[in-house]
Amino acid sequence: MKKLAARGLLVLLGVLAGYTAFQVVEPLCRRVVTLVRVAEPSSIEGLKALLDFNPEALYRFDEKLSYMLKPNFKGLRHGSHSDLHHTNSRSLLGKDEVDLDPGTRKILFLGDSVGYGYGLKFDEVFTSLMQTQAGEGIQILNGSCSGWSSLQELTFFHEYLADIDWDLVVLVFCLNDLINYEWVYESSSSYRLSAEADSLMHGSIDRSLEAIRMSRLRNKLGSQEDTAPLATLHNIAIFAWDDARWDQFEKTILHPLVSDDLRKKLLVVAMPVKPQLASTDLGAPPELVFFPQRRLEAMCRELGIHYLDAAEAFSSPSRPADEWFQYNFHFTARGHQRLAEYLLPQILSQVEKSR
Repeated sequence: MKKLAARGLLVLLGVLAGYTAFQVVEPLCRRVVTLVRVAEPSSIEGLKALLDFNPEALYRFDEKLSYMLKPNFKGLRHGSHSDLHHTNSRSLLGKDEVDLDPGTRKILFLGDSVGYGYGLKFDEVFTSLMQTQAGEGIQILNGSCSGWSSLQELTFFHEYLADIDWDLVVLVFCLNDLINYEWVYESSSSYRLSAEADSLMHGSIDRSLEAIRMSRLRNKLGSQEDTAPLATLHNIAIFAWDDARWDQFEKTILHPLVSDDLRKKLLVVAMPVKPQLASTDLGAPPELVFFPQRRLEAMCRELGIHYLDAAEAFSSPSRPADEWFQYNFHFTARGHQRLAEYLLPQILSQVEKSR
């Protein structure tokens, strides 16, 4: 009996020591800067060969962005074998050039595959529908690129579009945008997770503490029936429920890249994901389900950035989430229609206030 008691005491002391070490080491590890190898999968010259010099590739290499849409390019839309893809001279989607007439109100959308309209024709994307409904005197342009993060989107604006007098710049934020670079190219037509993203998804050694936090969070969400849908999201999106990652996002992305001039005309639109709607239908607490949106809203308020929550467009409990979403992140054609209906009056109102 004494041996069993002694053994139990040793186990308990080991657990306490491990927990104490974790509490001490984790804050220190958060301070470690992870270097992101943007020019993956091989050399810069290799990427140029795969993208720049390939007449069928939609993308070209960019030193700061990793990759971007080629300007003045015609091809097939990403993820499609039949729908046409066009860009103008500024690498913006569609054939239309920026209208430089000072009397035209110019609205720019920046986003990833959600803003790009993955799986749909360009005229089915919410920005195209909004342009049709907006009428004369309003130009809505789409600067989205599949696989980008907020870091890449804002960098793209500063490097290529900041010289234009935009009336409104709309940053389409998705729950996987807290990472710096999610995707890199491995061939001219396919891309894969970056080393940064792959380490988060599969828990490599340098991200082990973050993996522990994500595992705990996933287990917490999955343990309750009403929040179980949220646990189906991958680690990059689960990060959106992690306070530490939001602090890093504000410090390393928003503060450096949202200048005073941009802040005056920037609107952040937070997009929901399908599991959030599913958890809402199951009666999960809104403050938990929409924690990422509330965290982003508070951050924008503190920084003086305009904010809009697109989840409000899909709040009707009589409509199933499958009507709005193809997958966890990407909207159906009907979802894009609903986005256009919801966003257009809000966008035009914001433009009017900026006059």
